[in-house]
Amino acid sequence: MEQIAREHKQPLLLQGFPGVWTFLFTSKRKVVNHAEARGSDYARSKRFSQLLAQRGVIAVRRFYTSAAHTEKDVGDALDRANEAMRQLREESVRSQ
Repeated sequence: MEQIAREHKQPLLLQGFPGVWTFLFTSKRKVVNHAEARGSDYARSKRFSQLLAQRGVIAVRRFYTSAAHTEKDVGDALDRANEAMRQLREESVRSQ
């Protein structure tokens, strides 16, 4: 996911525990509390979540994985995230 964000020049911070990752759009390298998260781009996070949902990936500022997900499931989700990130980047460019 981080590689996908870099390819689309999106400031994605992905952190958390195995199986549960929180994502924020921020230039920070780590966020440890709510006060630090306040500088994040919540509108961009919300839009990314919407774009993922349109593609069948449910992730509202968090990604959850489990042993039930196959490698194909994860690969498909990453492909859809790539498409969503591409659209997010295009929308950002148009709004500037």
